[in-house]
Amino acid sequence: MPRYHFDIRDGADLTPDEDGLDFPDPGAAREAAVVAMGEIAKDELPGTTRRLLAIEVREGAERPFLSVRFSFEVVGLQ
Repeated sequence: MPRYHFDIRDGADLTPDEDGLDFPDPGAAREAAVVAMGEIAKDELPGTTRRLLAIEVREGAERPFLSVRFSFEVVGLQ
């Protein structure tokens, strides 16, 4: 079973996933990345007014083949 790595990008900072997780195919890794992004956003957004988060999914040492991105901004309308 292929091993996929979910590297976390927070603005310009990148935290590589050294361990990875096994998934049967890229579609399953994609779904897991979408769910993970929701969890990360829930934990990281309170108290902020602007944030750009991403999970870059790669198989092994390859370049990422998928980026799940979340952009958050609070804008006053006064």
